[in-house]
Amino acid sequence: MDARNNLKIIHTVDGAILQNRYGKAVIRSHDIGLISLPTGEIVMADPTLRFEIADFKRKAFQQKVSPGIYPVFAYSAHAGEDRTLAFAEIRFTDQPPVTFTAAKTICDAEQSRRRYCGYVVNESTTGLMDGRFFRESCMRSNSFELDYETALDELLEENLERWGINCAAGIAPNGNYSAALFTVPSGVYYWYWGKGQKGEICCLTADFFTYL
Repeated sequence: MDARNNLKIIHTVDGAILQNRYGKAVIRSHDIGLISLPTGEIVMADPTLRFEIADFKRKAFQQKVSPGIYPVFAYSAHAGEDRTLAFAEIRFTDQPPVTFTAAKTICDAEQSRRRYCGYVVNESTTGLMDGRFFRESCMRSNSFELDYETALDELLEENLERWGINCAAGIAPNGNYSAALFTVPSGVYYWYWGKGQKGEICCLTADFFTYL
């Protein structure tokens, strides 16, 4: 099993057949919504939980992107009647990625970790948000985003019914919050920057399939 090869395949063929230790599965992509990144700082965190400001460096990726609003995609793995979330990503361009490099947090980069860094998912949920929203949520009450979290829950239910996977992404109506949410088995997973022919960043992709 080769994660980079799998990532290249899913960006080339929709409906590709990949294999992990559980067997073969058909991989299909789904546009699940938009995410707002007003600072271009991307933080890997469960948007339903509350964190401390001190968590920022171990949750935020070192690489920044251009601020903007971007589409979020999820890839479902179909094996018989089973459906699981196999990959998830933010796309920054329409260009297909040709190479993939490890996406490291600020903490891992500062510690000069050269190996691929796996990141733990506890409570079966992870997600993405902008650094501004992460910092602001650390300082707000637990009830602040109740309405938005309810909206995310509704999207989760819709996507589960539509595609058989738990995932959602969206922007609050007033624009003051945005996040993507992915439900996967608890474990250690890997994130990658997909880059184009000229080295430009095309996507940020999480692999929940290859080493499951």
